[in-house]
Amino acid sequence: MVYVNKFVVVVKHKGKVLRDSNGIVRLPFGSDYSLMLKNKNSVKALVNVEVDGKDVLDGNSLIIGPNEHTNLKGFMSGRTVRNRFRFIKKTKQISKYRGDRVDDGLVRVEFRFERPIAEQVVVFPTYKEYGTFTFGNGYTTDSTFTFGNSYTINTSTYVDGRSDVSFNSSAGITVPGAETEQHFVMGNIGQLEKNSNVIILQLKGFTDKGKKVKKTITSKTRLICKTCGKHSKSSAKFCSRCGTYIG
Repeated sequence: MVYVNKFVVVVKHKGKVLRDSNGIVRLPFGSDYSLMLKNKNSVKALVNVEVDGKDVLDGNSLIIGPNEHTNLKGFMSGRTVRNRFRFIKKTKQISKYRGDRVDDGLVRVEFRFERPIAEQVVVFPTYKEYGTFTFGNGYTTDSTFTFGNSYTINTSTYVDGRSDVSFNSSAGITVPGAETEQHFVMGNIGQLEKNSNVIILQLKGFTDKGKKVKKTITSKTRLICKTCGKHSKSSAKFCSRCGTYIG
């Protein structure tokens, strides 16, 4: 799970939240996965998603309401997701036929928030009993429908969850997986903030030692200290026995 500027991106497998380590999420090759996108702000968010450098929303954008979340199951076609995300190993045959891309293995989520609407104040100075009233909680009249529209990003703040993301990973790629049916409807959003934020996660099917990942590591998986072997809770950052960093 990566949390940046009141927005959360999570990779899920079989309904379980996968653990990320400095922006890296490890899962076995052949696994279907989904993305949970959670907006913890008090205004709407407009979200675009790329996997392996490819727009997976078919030119659309997602609107996520205040304090709401969306589970994106896979590749969108029109307004419907028909195939789940599936993470596979990029073999020599795949590289030869498909080629290698600089952002293979990367999940890129870009989001912009709706501009807060300024309250309008009406004052009745000659009648004390009226006092001051506020209104203006509706949306602006120039709200924009998101399906099929694109937006120019003037300034972006890139946040990848780690300082040494390798943009030359050849461990795995995401392809269409199991069939599914997830439908989206048209929505609207008001004027957007000029700046956008970007969260990047890297999917890997190998461990640091070069071995294939055999099972997913969820947010509840107990951590094992590499120094002394003690098992710790998933929320622990340091080994309680020897003090080694394990988070």
